[in-house]
Amino acid sequence: MPTLTAKQAVFVAEYLVDFNATAAATRAGYSAKTAMQQGSRLLKVPKIREAVQAALAEREQLLKERAVRVLEETYGQAVVDLGDAVDADGKLLPLGSGFKDAAGKELRMPAAVRRAIASVEIETRTEGRGEDAESYTVTKIKLHDKKASQELFLRAAGKLRNKVELTGKEGAPISVTFNLSPPTQDE
Repeated sequence: MPTLTAKQAVFVAEYLVDFNATAAATRAGYSAKTAMQQGSRLLKVPKIREAVQAALAEREQLLKERAVRVLEETYGQAVVDLGDAVDADGKLLPLGSGFKDAAGKELRMPAAVRRAIASVEIETRTEGRGEDAESYTVTKIKLHDKKASQELFLRAAGKLRNKVELTGKEGAPISVTFNLSPPTQDE
């Protein structure tokens, strides 16, 4: 990235906020009276143009990385196996860390399953009365909508479209005729 003065660097950062050179020049400390001219002039300076392009390229790369991450999360929600959320006895694995089984092995729900959880509701209930009353906990886990995640993933992958275009042989148009007259008794 080219070496800029402090004021030029602020201008570049401010320009990337809203792509308004006049406002960026004002926010960077240039005179409000000459901000329009200063903003236009600054954008013509090669090292400032390079700095803007470099920052835009960096921003684009970051957005691509985040889009990939979102797509990975969507895929994870689309294929999550709730069986991975329970132990061999069918008991729900802990969401947090620090839990160990009798052999000292850490017990924790896999990250892929945790990320597919939309909400967790924990209730303490009591069964029985008086001295015979026993309290127990009910944990309800709601996953993100798996079907919606599958559809979103397929759309992002280009495998699912809302619009279907049909053509005839070798790309020719399809001819369709509608008979809008009422049917006769013979039909």
